[in-house]
Amino acid sequence: MGSPEFALPSLQLLLDAGHEVVLVLSRPDQPAGRGRTLTPTAVSAFARARGLPLETPARLRDPVLRDRLSELRPDLFVVVAYRILPPSLLAVPRLGSINLHGSLLPAYRGAAPVERALWNGEATTGLTTFLLEQGVDTGEILGATELCIGPDETAGELRERMSRAGAPLLAASVAAVLERRALPRRQPEGEFPLAPKLGPADRLLNFTLPAAHLHNRVRALSPEPGALALFRGQPLQVLRTSRVPQAEPGEPGRLQVRAKRLYLACGDGELEILELMPAGRKRLAAQAWLAGARLGDTDKLVAAPAPSTGEDT
Repeated sequence: MGSPEFALPSLQLLLDAGHEVVLVLSRPDQPAGRGRTLTPTAVSAFARARGLPLETPARLRDPVLRDRLSELRPDLFVVVAYRILPPSLLAVPRLGSINLHGSLLPAYRGAAPVERALWNGEATTGLTTFLLEQGVDTGEILGATELCIGPDETAGELRERMSRAGAPLLAASVAAVLERRALPRRQPEGEFPLAPKLGPADRLLNFTLPAAHLHNRVRALSPEPGALALFRGQPLQVLRTSRVPQAEPGEPGRLQVRAKRLYLACGDGELEILELMPAGRKRLAAQAWLAGARLGDTDKLVAAPAPSTGEDT
């Protein structure tokens, strides 16, 4: 069970190990692009290309789905970046359900562990395999692996690296459960950071914040949905930045060009902007964007307006 590219290395490794994947579940195809063409998830496309049995249910609580899964008599459900399973489905597999989660549990339980670790400026993260239960990311731990986070690494880069590191961890946990040698352990009690999904309001850059905070937010939101500001009244996504040591603070949001490099003034110093994306265009290196922008002495980035009331944040 999975949907995004993050799940593909795990599925491929399970197939390579000779496990019988009797069914793949993924989210329904969704409209995408300017033409709103129905587009499959990465996992659905993978399954169809390899002739794997596939279903894309809209409702996980549908009794028909439960009966269909029960008829397959699965030993295990293996879940990577899918959806919260209802109790009716958790009761189906003979040996339970294993989930691969993108943090060192119990830290960063929730939908966005990769993004929230970057948002909070963590230097390390990791992956955990655990047995699913009704609580969100609360089940007994099977295994874990720790990873360092690069100081300029973005969510997209970290997620891709974690997907490759998580596959062998998951495969080892699956083998341990099937061979009855797993030793699950309860998660520690205490207060730990959570990982709620980032919403539209989280995209909006506040240039009075310290440079380190802004840098972490840009990283957490890159490549999608992108940290957002306004330049000359038009939306502009900031996709990659770098810290500038010992820079003097200026007017927050002010843009400067020095030696053909683009700098942004923050609350306590500067960031160098390396990549950005104007509305309706592809992502650009800062030098390419500067060639067309022709910055003046008073040009700056300003905060985009907050989402309207009622929009999901």
